[in-house]
Amino acid sequence: MGIQRDASEASRQPGDHRDALDSLNRDLSLQEKLSGTHKAVQAHLPFVARIAVALYDPKTALLKSYLHSSGDGDPLPHYETHLGDAPSLARILEEKRPRVINHPLTFERPSHEHRNRLGRRGYAASYTLPMYYNGVFFGFVFFNSHEAGVFSETVLQQLDVFGHMISLMVINE
Repeated sequence: MGIQRDASEASRQPGDHRDALDSLNRDLSLQEKLSGTHKAVQAHLPFVARIAVALYDPKTALLKSYLHSSGDGDPLPHYETHLGDAPSLARILEEKRPRVINHPLTFERPSHEHRNRLGRRGYAASYTLPMYYNGVFFGFVFFNSHEAGVFSETVLQQLDVFGHMISLMVINE
């Protein structure tokens, strides 16, 4: 059983490798770096349609949308909510582990406006990774897909690496 390669990979010459995350080496905005990272994620996981970051303010207990790679339309522009009003996100912190939703995000309840907006945009699955700096929670990274059931254990392990890298990018800013 050999390694299967696509035609473009087979035609490359030694030394032709291009760094998929080269945008991180350049003097770009954090938004541009997130977009470049999203493209690198999609090269391996094309079903990841959106990456977003929300930051937490411990003084007000507000979670605020900060950054996204949704292209033209952000389903949560300038969105903020009290962490206590987002019980599934608060549970992530209580359990000290990420959250996987592998079924359609179509909960039409007024108390879950963020899920309603994402569901109306057609996102069917979500992976949420909490971000910490020196052990202190400061926000979440969200990976969204239009396809349900895509966040397998293998996929989650790959997204963990990208999620922690995104966390470090945000900290560096």
